Amino acid sequence: SDKYPALNGLGISMARLDFGVGGVIPIHTHRTSEVLILVEGSIIAGFIDTNNTAYYKMLQVGDVMIFPEAMLHFQVNVGDTPALAFVSLNSANPGFQGVSSSLFAG
Repeated sequence: SDKYPALNGLGISMARLDFGVGGVIPIHTHRTSEVLILVEGSIIAGFIDTNNTAYYKMLQVGDVMIFPEAMLHFQVNVGDTPALAFVSLNSANPGFQGVSSSLFAG
């Protein structure tokens, strides 16, 4: 709420995601649901549900993706230009829990 005082008390938060070419937001989770809208570029975004099923999609400008509460999720810029997205989460303090890549080592 310090960065977005207009959101204070509304129970939501927002963030701008700037992806360089090949940029990655590694797999992570929040204690809230998240909505992402892609404004520039192209990315692959996805999440893993509680049955260990992976859902992912190539997003183009104007596409929206929803990440359910507490689901592991990620975003990767697969285009040849920078990408820009905005996200909104349904809590003023959604938290961020990164996940070690060793969790997926086989």
